[in-house]
Amino acid sequence: MPKAPLPAVRIRDILYIVVGSILVAFSLSAFTVPNKIATGGLTGVATILYYMIGTPVGAVVFGGNIILISLQAWLIGRRSAWKTLLSILITSAAIELMMNVYGMPPLTKDPILACLYGGLISGVGVGMTFRAGGTTGGVDIISQILHFRYHIPVGDVMLFSNVLVTGLAGYAFGPELALYGLITVFFSSKVIDAVLEGMSVFRTVFIISKFPDEISWAIIE
Repeated sequence: MPKAPLPAVRIRDILYIVVGSILVAFSLSAFTVPNKIATGGLTGVATILYYMIGTPVGAVVFGGNIILISLQAWLIGRRSAWKTLLSILITSAAIELMMNVYGMPPLTKDPILACLYGGLISGVGVGMTFRAGGTTGGVDIISQILHFRYHIPVGDVMLFSNVLVTGLAGYAFGPELALYGLITVFFSSKVIDAVLEGMSVFRTVFIISKFPDEISWAIIE
């Protein structure tokens, strides 16, 4: 019989997800959204819709992710979805609090600084969430589903989605702001890698399965 997960591990994972999700929300609220920088994926779509038709960023992130996480729970399993749901709830609520309740002003109007700091903070937040075994939703969920069902490489799905959202951002905001979005995505991805892998030669492997606890304990033992 596999051992029950240690409470300390669960507490650490929850703490990582909470802090990571707040960092992601802060990067959007303070840097990228105020400067019309669409960073790819669902948050990029939410940024575009915010400026085109006025829909709240947090509401779009929450609504879109609830649909996707329902598919994830149905196709992959509920146990692989609860951490993602926690991240989505915290990120969406934090965005709404920062942007609409407290009216957080942008920390910079320089698009280069917004790209760099937005990518840095977002990358740390996403990396922390990944380390806890969760995702930040959006394209991460779509990538997991397509990889689990059709064995499509995760990187291919994320690349296609980023190109698509960048194209939409170019149409909505102009090519220059779309290029800033690509810089943010690239920088953020490097920070995520650094958080996950550090400077060591080891690599992180994500195993998508309906039985995450059983697999993790089998590897440990």
